[in-house]
Amino acid sequence: MINWIKRHQRLLGNVLIAIALGWLVAILWKDFNSIWEHRPEFDAENVLIACIFAVTSLFLLAYVYLLTLQRLIDTRLHLTQIIFPFFIGQVAKYLPGRIWSILIQAQRMSPIVPAACTWFANAELILYSNLITILVATLLYLFTHGWHYAAFFAYTLVFAILFVAIKDGWLYQMLKYMTSRFTQMDSLKEPSRSVAKSLGILVFFQIEWLFYMLVWVALLWSDYSIGEACILAVIYIAAWMVGFLTFIVPSGIVVREAMFVWLGVMLGFEPVILVIYGVVARILFVVADLLAAFIGFVLERYGNRVSRHHG
Repeated sequence: MINWIKRHQRLLGNVLIAIALGWLVAILWKDFNSIWEHRPEFDAENVLIACIFAVTSLFLLAYVYLLTLQRLIDTRLHLTQIIFPFFIGQVAKYLPGRIWSILIQAQRMSPIVPAACTWFANAELILYSNLITILVATLLYLFTHGWHYAAFFAYTLVFAILFVAIKDGWLYQMLKYMTSRFTQMDSLKEPSRSVAKSLGILVFFQIEWLFYMLVWVALLWSDYSIGEACILAVIYIAAWMVGFLTFIVPSGIVVREAMFVWLGVMLGFEPVILVIYGVVARILFVVADLLAAFIGFVLERYGNRVSRHHG
């Protein structure tokens, strides 16, 4: 079955995109006359602020990636050494196939970081992202139902468990087991148990999440409350996770938007508005990826120039 899917990956991906796109178009066609009347209000200043928040979120994610690599190779790295390969990898995720992002990162960082560590760091980032998404979604659910103390208790408990899981290598062991069929993973040594790096990964990932939330708050400032914006932010990340798991579709294109609309409708949001915001969010995050890659390129060049000067 798996081999059949691999052989027909492109065909299956196109069929899935066509189904999801057809469903979204049907939603727009059904309420075509009301689109202009109920269109979202986009303020240029708010969109610019949202884009700045998105780029900031990506830089925080790059720093978490740096800390993750440092734990795996137990060697000090500078942000300028990994930032451009990381952002180029983020742009490469829009290419067909899931492997290009990691291959590009591994190739560009091969002089300083083993390829297995590059792969493993990406796997850890995905795992951290999923866990933080579940945590944030749980907190929002508790808060919206008035269970504030329960939310605080849940946050404290989960934060402590995640910290221990990262520092003592629980997540590492789980990922190692899940990837045991890859022989190159055997060369990986136990990650550093540095308290500072482990705490830094958890804290900066949550700050990155905060800026991601602010993207949606700024984007929806004219139409929705902060609480509603945060709910849509979590829905979009959940849709991103589904799009990511749909490996036969490059960057979950259209599938992510369809899942965003479906989940949003379940929570009472207007489907036409969700389609529009899903498309706008896709464009915004693509622009943010490209801007971050350009800034990363400039910083890498600057770092190389400084290194040659001191060398």
